Amino acid sequence: MSNITNNRLFKTLGATKYIDMLAIRHKEIKSQNDTGYTNQFIFDDTTACSKINTIILILFEFKLNCNMCIVQKIFLLLFSFLAFSQTELKFNLATAPLLIPNIGIEIKISEKLGYQLDTSASFYDNIEGSPFHMTQIFHEFRYYPNKNLKRNFFIGAHVGYGNYNIRLPRWIANLSGAEYKAEGSYQYGRNAYYGITFGKKIPLKNEKFNLEIFLGGGSSQSNYKYYNENEQRIFAISTYKRKFNKSGEELPYRGGLMLTYKL
Repeated sequence: MSNITNNRLFKTLGATKYIDMLAIRHKEIKSQNDTGYTNQFIFDDTTACSKINTIILILFEFKLNCNMCIVQKIFLLLFSFLAFSQTELKFNLATAPLLIPNIGIEIKISEKLGYQLDTSASFYDNIEGSPFHMTQIFHEFRYYPNKNLKRNFFIGAHVGYGNYNIRLPRWIANLSGAEYKAEGSYQYGRNAYYGITFGKKIPLKNEKFNLEIFLGGGSSQSNYKYYNENEQRIFAISTYKRKFNKSGEELPYRGGLMLTYKL
């Protein structure tokens, strides 16, 4: 069964009926093979789908042996969607030397649209006497205006969420003009991000790999508490009955150079 045929069936039948159809097809093929699983399965091995046949096969076997709930069908649908899409895995080369890993995955929706999910984290327990813990996750929809140029330039709209337990190092405070807080103090809180990203993909000789340079920014909304080196809360707003202080800025807060790999 070709990719084109599968895509047409998916659009015609809808998600649930499509999954049921594939499961029945798998059961028929399996019953014809007394020695075990057939290599042919549902997809032609020459297609991109063959790379995840084993995973989908396990999921179908699970469906055939028990009643599959809606959540399980959603996961199965996700794997099927990945099979028919161009997917890229990403690693940020700019943040890696700082030991702040940033990884992501982008799924091609159409010739001009894509969806990316990426996350980053920092695990430093002590920088200049204070912790530097941070985690972030971003959802982004991207638009590629020049589909005939190998999807090189893009603009994306994103939302993100983060937790942090940090004090800005002196060099960052000096660079940004922020007040440098006392050694041992730290800020604990969470962030919400709303903004846009601009970037460009740079093809390499190996068609499986690309470089992607990007910069994103927008509104960063924080809820936080500040503590001194003795774990006592400072800078609290006593006139408000709030558990957290609040702040908001418009600034760039993400960027780098991604090494991407096409599945």
